[in-house]
Amino acid sequence: MKSKSPSAASKKSTRKTPPVALSFSQRPQCRSTQTKAPRYAASLAALPLLAAALLAFSSCATAPASSQVEVTAPSAITPAIPPAGEPHTRSITVQTPTPGWTLVPMMLYRSGENRYLCIHSLSAPQGMVAQMLSTASTQLTFRHDGSAEPSIRHYVLGKTWNWNGNPELTFIDSLDQIKDALADARSVPFTTP
Repeated sequence: MKSKSPSAASKKSTRKTPPVALSFSQRPQCRSTQTKAPRYAASLAALPLLAAALLAFSSCATAPASSQVEVTAPSAITPAIPPAGEPHTRSITVQTPTPGWTLVPMMLYRSGENRYLCIHSLSAPQGMVAQMLSTASTQLTFRHDGSAEPSIRHYVLGKTWNWNGNPELTFIDSLDQIKDALADARSVPFTTP
């Protein structure tokens, strides 16, 4: 009579049983799949006010005392009214000494019925880049309700070279250079792609 080795006997006893299929009603329910109202639904309406307060706090904490301004949050009751007028899209391009420069519109102001001032920020690329002429471009869309075609004067902050490849642009070192033009201007909302 042959004796079985102890390892063969232990293999028989450790045989796995096939999994049992559960019906949908028997499966444990996950809390995240249950549909309930959010726990803090009333607080969700206050998020825009909280964001405005945090923005005001962070800008006051990092800005020098001479440049601090009071920021007021918009009323949560006031509905957002889209501006009237036709949408206009403008694109601008600036020639740069290396690839990787980014041109971003920062502010748009209306200084007359059909006159606008747009302030852009030009940022240098990070790290090593090839030394070859390139371009940086951007576009913005805004609503104009004037009687004629709008004209935009573009001001660019952040240029570090001494030549200009686009006569439509005015390069400035700080906003102080155009503070007289901005004195009577009012801010205009715009979008970028």
